[in-house]
Amino acid sequence: MIALDELKTPLQRIGFLGPILSENAYQVGENFLQLIAFTGCAVQIPLEPTAGPFCQIRFLGPFDSPRLLRGRNSRPPRCPQCRSPYRAFSHLP
Repeated sequence: MIALDELKTPLQRIGFLGPILSENAYQVGENFLQLIAFTGCAVQIPLEPTAGPFCQIRFLGPFDSPRLLRGRNSRPPRCPQCRSPYRAFSHLP
């Protein structure tokens, strides 16, 4: 298992992580938008800490086993052969 500090240092070096906000929470780094792709029409991502929501990176774990993290807008994976969506995706823990 990789310690979080072993992961954070290279991510800071490449500009993915910026200044620390709190324990295990970081501002995005100067190269964040070059390293992550956001798709959509006129995507607007607030990167600087403000009174409202803004983009930040938080580390959870480490955990003993992998965890699936998803949001309400996550799309189910599809079968590579028939492209049918995996219907039980929304019921996964």
